[in-house]
Amino acid sequence: MSTDWAPSYEALDGAQRRRLVEDLLSEQAWTCCYCGTATRTERDVHIEHFKPRECFPELDIEYLNLHASYMKTTEAESPLRCGHAKGGRFDDELSISPLEPDCEMRFRYDYDGGVLVLERSDSAAAYMLQTLSLNKIYLRNRRREVLQNVFSEDFMAIATDADFDQLIDAFRNTNGEGYLPDFGHVVVRYAQLNRPSR
Repeated sequence: MSTDWAPSYEALDGAQRRRLVEDLLSEQAWTCCYCGTATRTERDVHIEHFKPRECFPELDIEYLNLHASYMKTTEAESPLRCGHAKGGRFDDELSISPLEPDCEMRFRYDYDGGVLVLERSDSAAAYMLQTLSLNKIYLRNRRREVLQNVFSEDFMAIATDADFDQLIDAFRNTNGEGYLPDFGHVVVRYAQLNRPSR
């Protein structure tokens, strides 16, 4: 074996890539690292290099740089979002990794499914929203449907603080099956910021 040989992403065969996607999805509770869309199959996602391979070739198989991002392929009728929208763009000062412990806390969701930055001064959060195209109408509509089903007027009229605690726990929990619900982090974040004041 040559001493110059080094492993690379391009050298991974189909079975190795499938296994890698399954491992990433398992760690991500079978959701997209950026938008939170749930999936039950690796065929729905692609391997996302947070720091793009073109700019950071030394990280092309660095596990902490790899994530499962929604949409395996780019189709003409499907607007780009998440990793495909990001493509090769990366700003070291503004990019927020999905691995950052507080990354979700920098955003909020409105009842109509829109994603907003929590603090107006957070230019990194604004950059990520735009770079990942997280406010595409398709995603907004799906988030709106989930939020309006969970936080119906009837529920909001009678919900207690304990009800919100239970709701947050339910949407954070994989119930031992390893799968988070579709847009579970959206429901959790909305609940955190819209608790009843009674």
